[in-house]
Amino acid sequence: AFVLRWYARALERQWLLTNSATACFLYGSGDYLAQQVEKRYKVESIGKTHYNYERTARMLFFGFFIGGPVLGHWYSLLHRMTSVYRYEYVAMQSTSGASWLSSIGAMYRKDPLDDRFQKFFYVGLKVILDQLLFQAPFLNLYLLSMSLLEGFSLWDGWERCKHNFHDAWAYSIIFWSPGQYLNFGVVPSQYNALVVNVLSMVWTSFLSVLYHHRDYGAAAHSPTGRDAAAAAS
Repeated sequence: AFVLRWYARALERQWLLTNSATACFLYGSGDYLAQQVEKRYKVESIGKTHYNYERTARMLFFGFFIGGPVLGHWYSLLHRMTSVYRYEYVAMQSTSGASWLSSIGAMYRKDPLDDRFQKFFYVGLKVILDQLLFQAPFLNLYLLSMSLLEGFSLWDGWERCKHNFHDAWAYSIIFWSPGQYLNFGVVPSQYNALVVNVLSMVWTSFLSVLYHHRDYGAAAHSPTGRDAAAAAS
C-alpha cells in the first residue's frame, strides 16, 4: 500500500519521468531475464560467450525514451476515449423556465455502471481498441526500434520487422487480451501503464526467447540456421 501511494504521488508530480523510469527498469529487467532463460535452454546467439550488456542497454534506452512515454500517453488517451461508456445515462426532467441550451446538461444523470453485462462491454471495448489501435503498431515500433539500435539500416530493419512480426502477432493476442482485460477491469486507470510495463517485461522476454529458439535452436549449427541468424542477439 505504501509503495502504491508513493508511486501515485510520483505520477502526480513527475508523470512523464515516472513512466519513463518505470519502463526503463522493467524493460531492462525483462532482457536480463531473457538472457538467463536463453543461456539455460542453450538458444543463445552463435558465438556468444558472456552476458550481452549492449543488448540490455538498448532495452533500457527503448524503455526510457520510447516505451514509457508512448505507453503513458496511450493509456491516458484510451481512458478518455472510452469515458462515455463508463456510465449509465439516466433521463431527468428538465427544469421549467430554463433555456434549452442551459438545460442540456441537466437532462441526463451519469450513474456508475452496476450491470455486469455493461461492465463486461466497457472493459471488452477497451481491450478491442487496445488490440486494434495500439498493440500491433507498438509491436512493430518495438521490433523496428530494436533493429535500428542494433545498427541495421531502416530498410533492413523494416524487413526484419515484417519477418518477426508474423511470428509474434498470434502470441500477442493470446498474451495481451486476457492480461489487458484484468488490467482494465480491476486496476485503477492511473496504474494501467504500470501494469502494461510489468506485463511487457514478461512479453519482451518471451519474444527474445521465441526468436532465439527459432534462429539458434535445433537448426543453429546447420548452414540454413546460420544464414537465418538475423534476429535480435
